[in-house]
Amino acid sequence: MILDILKFVHVVLAVVGLGAGICLLYRVVSGGRIERWAVLFLKCSLLACASGILLSLYRPGLARWGAVLAVYVSGLAVLALRRFHLAGIWAPTFVLSLISVLCLDFLVAVAHLFRFLSAYNLLPPEQTSQLLFFTASIVMLFFAALGIFAVRRYCNKLHSPLALYR
Repeated sequence: MILDILKFVHVVLAVVGLGAGICLLYRVVSGGRIERWAVLFLKCSLLACASGILLSLYRPGLARWGAVLAVYVSGLAVLALRRFHLAGIWAPTFVLSLISVLCLDFLVAVAHLFRFLSAYNLLPPEQTSQLLFFTASIVMLFFAALGIFAVRRYCNKLHSPLALYR
């Protein structure tokens, strides 16, 4: 019963976090106000990762390691935003850590999707790992290109720490 509630809360937090991350990414690229979206994304992502780590405590795998790494990278984003107010090198660090957390969240979602599809025999078992590797590679390449684009756009528009609140 409690495990089912934790799974439900985990899924809701992960979906809200992914949605907030997409909205935040749009705001970063378009130059809009990012404070509220960043806080919502980082809170949901951290809580989803923590609940995911609890759920996979006895089943190590790609999803668990992605969640642990996302927690550390989220901490770097919080440090850049709250402690250093995106001054100097912390602005691109903040954007890259947001992109990294969003990428890790998508990779965890892809890993869960492949585990779900293989559990219901919708994918052949001998091709699941190769297809997962190919899909994860495409997702990482997409987010790497998106990260370079976002850092260039955001750092060109950010002239002072007060530009965060426009």
